[in-house]
Amino acid sequence: MKTVVYFILVLIIGITSCNKDNETVEFAFSHDYEFTITEDSISIDTVLAVPSADIKSSLKEQSEQNNSLLSLVKEVQLVSINIEAIDPANQELSFIQDADLFLTSGTLAELMVASKNPVPISQGNSMDFDLEQGVDVLQYMKNTNFKFRASFHLRYKLPQATKFKITGNFTAIAGVDR
Repeated sequence: MKTVVYFILVLIIGITSCNKDNETVEFAFSHDYEFTITEDSISIDTVLAVPSADIKSSLKEQSEQNNSLLSLVKEVQLVSINIEAIDPANQELSFIQDADLFLTSGTLAELMVASKNPVPISQGNSMDFDLEQGVDVLQYMKNTNFKFRASFHLRYKLPQATKFKITGNFTAIAGVDR
């Protein structure tokens, strides 16, 4: 009888331990950058490349806040990315014919993560990009810094200098730190 009880106890502890090894946590985080396009910096039918300055990745801090470690992060997905005019806030994005958005970090190759082709002529002051499918951004977010680069093919010149903000929203899946 003792052997059966001992076996069941060992089996329960073993199953519980296996489940703990497979525990994961999912969390969301975002990054944004702002840039200004001046009315005299572009002309009609121009391709304008707008790189960001280095953006400090918050993946390490986010994973630690969620009972994990950077080394335990298994997956990072870009779930949405948006551009909006913030000054003046009423500037419509219809001056953009099409747009591509890239991610780069350290020695990693530039990676196209989103686009909008074509941008509707009646586009308001905010626009969601269409995400590229199957894009793995884990290594880009694991680096200390990364950059976005936007490429815009323009329909016409802006009437005034305009400040824009691009916001990327991410989700991560990580193992739980014990």
